[in-house]
Amino acid sequence: MRNLYTFLEWLGLILGGILAGSAIAVLRVRRRIVKQVETELGKGTLLLAAGARVEIPVPQSGNGGSAARLREEGSSGMRSTAVRSAARASSTRTTTVSASGVVMLLSKGLYFHSWIGHHQVFIAGASITWIGVTEAPSGHRSARPCIAVRYLRADGKEDGITIRLVSPAQWVNAVKTHLITRSE
Repeated sequence: MRNLYTFLEWLGLILGGILAGSAIAVLRVRRRIVKQVETELGKGTLLLAAGARVEIPVPQSGNGGSAARLREEGSSGMRSTAVRSAARASSTRTTTVSASGVVMLLSKGLYFHSWIGHHQVFIAGASITWIGVTEAPSGHRSARPCIAVRYLRADGKEDGITIRLVSPAQWVNAVKTHLITRSE
């Protein structure tokens, strides 16, 4: 019986250490991403940042090929990899890519950077056509409300992303206050 308690004590210590190490790693990565954005754009441009999960529609070719990625220059001069739908032949179908990372409200738009990999999305504030809080899709494992953002792509067509984060109504109000009312 003593060996069982000793084993459980060690197991608790090991699991606690892994959990603490994971939390520290996530905080360091978040700080690195925020610092990188601040150095590229300036300190006064970052208004709000939070951890989020973003779902982005991505076009795939008819034969199941990889997603199209367009490299664009953001309005602030920051280079970002934006995953966009491209107007192609009828053989193109759209899938959804989900990525976890940090979403930031900047003075010129919304910016998302994933924790793992280099998924980045920048949406200029002037291109946002609609933003609101929606319910999670039926059958989704998370029944929390999320933010839906509709925006105009560079080719003038409307596209959208879904953002899951804490306090979506406050984020919608902040985006409307800082981005949409300023651009009008």
